[in-house]
Formats: sequence, C-alpha cells, structure tokens
Amino acid sequence: MAWDLPAAGKWRVSRRVAGGRIREGCGLGVIEASLSAVRDVIDAAADFDQFMPRVLESDIEPVSPGVYLNRQVLDMPFPVEDRRYTVRVETGTVEPGAGTGWQARWTYVEGSGNVRESRGSWTLIPLDAERTVVVYRLLTDPGGRLPAWIVDFAAPRALRRVLEAVRGRVLSRQ
Repeated sequence: MAWDLPAAGKWRVSRRVAGGRIREGCGLGVIEASLSAVRDVIDAAADFDQFMPRVLESDIEPVSPGVYLNRQVLDMPFPVEDRRYTVRVETGTVEPGAGTGWQARWTYVEGSGNVRESRGSWTLIPLDAERTVVVYRLLTDPGGRLPAWIVDFAAPRALRRVLEAVRGRVLSRQ
C-alpha cells in the first residue's frame, strides 16, 4: 500500500464539518518508533498531565479490559475557565487494511463536566518495525461563551501541539 505521508516529525492537519457547532480536527503523521512504543504513551492516560499541553490533571478508572474512564482538567486560556470532563475510552486492535493496528476511541460522559462535547480517537498503524503512522481525530467543544470560530481557528495549532507532545514523549523513552 502506498502512503502519502508527511516527513517524520511533520503533521498534516485538516478540519471537517461534523454536524455540530465545532469542526472535527484530524492530524496525520509518522512517529519514528514501534507501534507498541507509541501505544504505551497514548494508553497511559493517567500520565497526560506530565506532558500533554494544557492538561492539569488526568486520572483513570478501569471499567473492563480495554475500557476505562479518563477524567481530565484542562488549563484554558483567558477568557475560558478551566474545563473539566470525563471521557469513556475503548481500546483494541483494528484492521485498517494496512496490517493490524491499534485504536483508542473516546466519547464524552454526559454531565461529567463543563464541556459540551469531546470525542475522538488515536489510530496507530505500523509502517514498519520502527515507524508508526499516527491518525489523531478530535472534536472538542469547550462550551461556555467562546464563539465557535475562535475554537476552529485555534484547533489546528492545538492538534499539532498534542501530536508533537506525544512524539516527544515517545522519543524520550527510547
């Protein structure tokens, strides 16, 4: 299968209408590490407050094998107050047509915080033994009085910052 991928350490970010107030973001790139090394960082959601941008707190509560609740508190820029929410995360293998990969998908737990919506996924596909294709999808509506156009304007930069943080964490562990 031929991939049209950005160079390692570079990210292609796009936005698409997802039927709501905020557009969904998608980031695509390659991390120079094995799928298991990238998965270990993404699946350790309790550690997100150590390296993810704007994450002040991140705790997990196991629900069943491959399923957990992830409670986060985000430090938002003025004029938005901190955002608090819980997402239900389901993880497991996927067959994207390019070999066996791994995915973590999450959805907002209604009433768990002060955001309107948060859903997305990480999909990891092995390019070879030492390179992993990363697809990061995110739709977060922080709610409050923040206009949708401001959220949409800031989202591409925020997506890149998250992808860079994950890549940095993975490479620092090798």
